[in-house]
Order: sequence, then C-alpha cells, then structure tokens
Amino acid sequence: MNTALQHPSPHCRPCFRLLLSGLTLFVLALAAVACASQATTSTSSSSGAPHAPSGTTTTRSFTVSSNPVLQLSNDVGSIHLQTNGAGNSIRVQAVLSGDNTSGLHVSYAQQGDTVTITGTSTRNSGVSVNAPHINFTVTIPDRTVVHVTSHVGEIVYQGTIAAGVSDHLQNDTGNITVTLPKNATFRLEASAHAGDVQVDFPNVPVEQNLVGSKAQATIGSNPTASLTLTVAVGDITIHQA
Repeated sequence: MNTALQHPSPHCRPCFRLLLSGLTLFVLALAAVACASQATTSTSSSSGAPHAPSGTTTTRSFTVSSNPVLQLSNDVGSIHLQTNGAGNSIRVQAVLSGDNTSGLHVSYAQQGDTVTITGTSTRNSGVSVNAPHINFTVTIPDRTVVHVTSHVGEIVYQGTIAAGVSDHLQNDTGNITVTLPKNATFRLEASAHAGDVQVDFPNVPVEQNLVGSKAQATIGSNPTASLTLTVAVGDITIHQA
C-alpha cells in the first residue's frame, strides 16, 4: 500500500488543495448542467396543485405532532434549515430565481407527520452566474428528524438537535455548514470525499487523506442524537453557537 497517499506531507497538501479548487469549479459546472437537464416526477402538492408557479416565492406551513420528519431534496440551489423550539409546524419558503425559471418546480406532500418537499429543474439552461435555481428556507421544531439532499448548492443548518433524533444531510456538490449550541450532545459522522472537515467542538479528531477529510466523534455525555454529514465535493464546517 502506498502510505504516501494516505498521509501526504504538509508541503504537498496545499498543492492538492489548489488542484481541488479548480476541480470543484469544474464539477459544479458539470453538475449544474446535469441537474438542469434532468427530468423528474413530482409528488402532489398539499394544496392540490402539482407544481409551484415558476418565477415566484411560495410558502407553505404544515402542522405536525410528536414525531415530525422532513424529507427535502433540491436539484439546484441552497437549503437553509432553522429549528424553532417545541413548535407544531414546519414552515417552508421556496424562492425560484434565475434567468428563466420556467423549468423549476417545487412539490409538497404530507403523510401523517412526514413532510416531503422536492425542488426539481427540468430545463437545460446551461451554466451561468444567474442560472435557474431554487433556494429553500425551512423552519422546523427541534425534534424534527431531517433527511436533506442537495445536488448543487449549499446546505446550512442552525439550531439544536433534540434527544433521540437522527439527522442526515447529504450534498453532492457544495458545502454543508452546521451551527449548534456549545452544550449540544450528539454522535457525529462527517465525511468530505473531496474537501475539508472543520469541527469547532473540542476533542474531535479530523482525519485527512490526499483530497478528503472525515471526522467521527461522540460530543457531550451519553448522547442519543446523531448527525451524519456527507459531501462529495465541498467542505463541512460545524460551529459552536
């Protein structure tokens, strides 16, 4: 086994990081084209309409009870999540932006305590600074189990994780940033296949290879919550509030 690949010298790693930065931009461009040209089938809207109108801001509110689950997937654009304590609603704002938003669609569905939101792009508009995209802002109760997937864009999570909750955030191309209270207790698994992992909580070792990083740790005493973060191309940052 080539140990040099597993433990690159401090002098080599910045060179690989510079190469990775260029690779990230290239992958972002390719992924944007792929996601923009991908046709998907949406679920029915909670209001009865299959898609949100293009070129607008849509808002939805879902009443939930003791065990809410949020399933959110977005082809192109950002996802911002904020917890709001012991509330009984999941509130969603979706902003459709870009040169031509006619190929952007948002679908909403609710079954019991599970809310499913899907942002899709069905129009191949090429790659540009103002390419069509959907930005989600979602407010959730602390106890919500979160399963979020982004193909191109950033994921930002700010708030708390309640005991017994297992959250999964996955990003194909883009960063994941999480901010939690200093007294948060949870099990952490974070992996950036091509990118950096940075954890502000103390005593969390980060293992680095040639282009990627990962961290696995138990934070706090006897945690029952877990947080799993996965990025293909991009960085993972976990802050203390």
